[in-house]
Amino acid sequence: MTSESPENLDRLRERFLRALSELSGGAGEGKPAMVSEVAQGAGLDPEREPDDKALSERLAAELVEAGYASAEAGSSGFLVITAEGEQAVGGGQSPSATS
Repeated sequence: MTSESPENLDRLRERFLRALSELSGGAGEGKPAMVSEVAQGAGLDPEREPDDKALSERLAAELVEAGYASAEAGSSGFLVITAEGEQAVGGGQSPSATS
């Protein structure tokens, strides 16, 4: 699993958000994406590694809290990228947990 230094977490957050953008088709389409698929797109293996699963759930929660993604009501385990998240991907902003 990836070391959880602040720099590594920032890079992982960026990869996670990019993977979400690709899987959900961007804010315009707004297709729900499974958190586990987003995590795999970011280089994690949540199906085999319990630490990666916990980390992917943490990253998903952080992106929702920051407004970059929304959780699908009634669809546990699914995310949709928001316009803010799409701007962060396109604008190169770091989706840091402290924003």
